[in-house]
Order: sequence, then structure tokens, then C-alpha cells
Amino acid sequence: MGRRPVPHVLAAVAGLLVLAACTATPPNVATYESDGSGEDALMSGTLRVDDACVTLVGEDGTVTVPVFPRGQVALDGTDLELAGHTWADGERIELGGGEGASAERFTVPEGCPDGPFWVVAPR
Repeated sequence: MGRRPVPHVLAAVAGLLVLAACTATPPNVATYESDGSGEDALMSGTLRVDDACVTLVGEDGTVTVPVFPRGQVALDGTDLELAGHTWADGERIELGGGEGASAERFTVPEGCPDGPFWVVAPR
């Protein structure tokens, strides 16, 4: 009589939740609002993904916080996804971008170190 079956409503709600999860920035990832431009230096290190913060560990042991363009990064468990590439926790990763001196324009999770920061170029 004009009633919509409950399974269709539940499927629609589930679809919206999945969409929201795919577009939301993970809570342990530092981000910034990109204007589409970026530096072209290269940072490499070992990716570390934990509940507090996503970081890169250099060969000399320096811990750097990569700051990603908002909306371009996702996490699937401990796998980082960026521009069609996926890296697992503990893998070596290279990211284009440049040093970020000031955290004022970044959104940095509380569990992250106070720097240094690497501003990842948008893709």
C-alpha cells in the first residue's frame, strides 16, 4: 500500500554509511586544505600506521608527520591509500611534497608528534 519494504531502506542507509566512510579523513592522519599546488621534493621512509598517528621513519630514525591533502588519503586497517597506490604499515614509501614549517594551517591529530611535517603534494 505505499509502504517501502524495510530491506530497501536498510540497504540505502548502509550505502550512505559506506560512502561517508570512504570520504572521511581517518582520525590518525594529518591533513591540509589543498589549493592544487605543491612542492616537488621527495621524502622517503618507512610508513608507520598506528591508532595515534600516521608517520614516516627515516633511515636515521627521524620521525616525520606526513600531511596529506584533505580528501585524497584513506586507510584500510593499517594500509594507506593515496592516488591509486596502497602501502602497508612497515613498507618503504616515497612522497612528493615539501617541508612544512608551521602546523597552523594543518589539521594534526593529538597523538602526532609536534613535527617535523612533510606537506604531501596533491595528486
